[in-house]
Amino acid sequence: MSVSAALLSADEAPRFRTDANPDKSLPWYQIEDGKFPPPNSAHAISGELMLVDHLERRFQLRVDRDDSQQRGVWDLPVEATMLPYGAIYYHGAPAALQDIPLGTHLRGLFYFKAPNDTSPPPAGPHRRVTPDVDFKRCFQLEDDFSFHVRQQQIWKIDSVSVADRKLIATLLHDRDAVGKPKQFDLLTSTRVFQGNGFVGLESLQPGQMVQFNITWATLYGPGRILDIWVDEPS
Repeated sequence: MSVSAALLSADEAPRFRTDANPDKSLPWYQIEDGKFPPPNSAHAISGELMLVDHLERRFQLRVDRDDSQQRGVWDLPVEATMLPYGAIYYHGAPAALQDIPLGTHLRGLFYFKAPNDTSPPPAGPHRRVTPDVDFKRCFQLEDDFSFHVRQQQIWKIDSVSVADRKLIATLLHDRDAVGKPKQFDLLTSTRVFQGNGFVGLESLQPGQMVQFNITWATLYGPGRILDIWVDEPS
């Protein structure tokens, strides 16, 4: 009985590379016509929205910097098209690409390009391309607000200086910290949502539980806050 279970488990093991199992000897999952992709088979990419073609549901993201990249491929774009069944969320609600302002930091789940896709990559300096350049089919795209709400995560403000336009916050899940505190920049144009209206930056206080969207993520620190929500009604 245990031998059969072990064989069954082995048969069920994914035969493709995933973010959770980055075995480079395995190929990334290739979408099959007429079939939904299996759970956890997509590759996560996050970045800043740079370009949108609303009619074709095509877009470009400036990919976030991370420790796996060499400096020569920092800030290069990935171009992708939403799958026919691909979902987009903005401010926690279903949306279309045209609803999302350029510059918004987004998080997406992507699949490898089709085998017959010979389209050229987005042009970069000296013909450089991001390591994620071949992930050209998007299954899900969402802003930080939608992502953290879906993950049941929330930011706690540790400190704020309106004069210096700096805000330090810690991401929480079930009251436990997710990583270390991060320092974000506030802008004169940052919108603060409270209740059914807007308030000024001076309404931001340590201890508040908030959600926010950012821009310029990973360029000069974690990012600059575009919009911030300071209470449940907002």
